[in-house]
Amino acid sequence: MDFFKDCQKRLFSFSIPFTTFADITDKFCFMFLTIVGALKMVLMLIGGFIVLRFVGQLMSAKRNMEHERQLNEESRRFEKEKAEKLKTFGKTTVLKDKAKTTNTQDADFEIIE
Repeated sequence: MDFFKDCQKRLFSFSIPFTTFADITDKFCFMFLTIVGALKMVLMLIGGFIVLRFVGQLMSAKRNMEHERQLNEESRRFEKEKAEKLKTFGKTTVLKDKAKTTNTQDADFEIIE
């Protein structure tokens, strides 16, 4: 850990062009810290993209499940209505409630010759 602190101290101190061994090590420290920082940044970007992709896949899966649930519910309603229609197909019903009969009309039939 002292190596990094020493590199940072040398990196941020003002010095004359690289002529001594200490200046050469400063250049090496700066290059080393820059490479490590760049690798960290690249790894963080890759990790961020992976997380975003995973979250996008989760959202897509949730949307697909909701759509499938709606389709299944609609299919169940259709099958239930179809079974009810087949059950009452060709049958007549007698309405006993007066409130329901107010909308009905009697039809007069004429014999056509």
